[in-house]
Amino acid sequence: MDCGSTVATSPDATNVVHTSQAIFTSIPSPISRGYRLVACGADLSAQEKREITQRSPSHGNLLAVEPGGFGLLSYSLSSGRQCVGLTRPAGAEHTARGGSRVHTHMAILSPSDFLRFHCDPCRVIDALRTAVGDEPLLKPLARLPIIELHAVVPTADAPAEIIEAARRLLAALFVRTTRLAVVGIADSFAALRLLMSGAPLALRRRLSLSSGIRLSQARKFDLVFAGSERVSAERAADKREIKLFDCGSEAPSAATPFDRWVAFCKRRWMDGRTAALDRLSVRLDQEPRGDPLSRIASLCDDLDAVASASAAQLAERLRRHRDEPASMPVHADLLREFRVAAESRRSALEGENVEDAPRPAVGGDR
Repeated sequence: MDCGSTVATSPDATNVVHTSQAIFTSIPSPISRGYRLVACGADLSAQEKREITQRSPSHGNLLAVEPGGFGLLSYSLSSGRQCVGLTRPAGAEHTARGGSRVHTHMAILSPSDFLRFHCDPCRVIDALRTAVGDEPLLKPLARLPIIELHAVVPTADAPAEIIEAARRLLAALFVRTTRLAVVGIADSFAALRLLMSGAPLALRRRLSLSSGIRLSQARKFDLVFAGSERVSAERAADKREIKLFDCGSEAPSAATPFDRWVAFCKRRWMDGRTAALDRLSVRLDQEPRGDPLSRIASLCDDLDAVASASAAQLAERLRRHRDEPASMPVHADLLREFRVAAESRRSALEGENVEDAPRPAVGGDR
């Protein structure tokens, strides 16, 4: 994973979360020298520890080993809690294998705490990087205390090529039938941040993923940003275990029922309205379906345009949404907001017509 993404934050959106933590790495001890769960919170169950051990990266599995490089992973545990991990290089490997030691610091979040981060692993990673500092913890207590994380709204911009990659990937996620290995993205963390903002909450909750970590069949993530690991991704795709998705390909995406929503998301990203899009998407808690999302996208576009609509344009927009049924609570809220805005615009237009009406001559001919 590239480490050059600039993250600006909004300090007034801070939300404090207290949660359990765990560390997976290789630290020599009198009884063990390999990769293992070296420290964790007292509340982790034996089953959770097994699952974390099975899915955590070990020696040679971090793609970005330069200083400042990092990877991430996010998945649900069978207990219902969410494991979100920050993986970084931690100095030289102490065994004869050489190379860079891999260190993963994880937050273990309850479903309600993960929701406070909008079920967005990028937000959790931002909070973890702030909480644990720049240097991996190599001499932790065996029993880690509860960690305090500050959930802050990101306001990062992204270049056009990252926006287009996120658009293509969001379209693919809606209709995927197998796991995806993504290549052809210069900054996977920036693309993932956009992707999460456009993904409805129901999709975010169930999505397991990794980025900046070597592709592994054992970890079985739904979405893997494979970086430069194209050969490994192609090998896995040949075995029909995972689909290779090249965001740099010129091949056009096939049409899907979600195209209108995806196009709407791209416009929001290009307009610098990612945070507003995220606030909408996180309220979409039903299983994603193309028609309701298309209606919501159309309604949002009309709501943006209604303040400057002409009388004819206003009439057409009112006709379009007059008998529209609400598919979910957020849809009902948007319909009410649209009708209030449309009525306000109609009143303004009527006022303009009165002012523009010809006035009778004063005095007349004499």
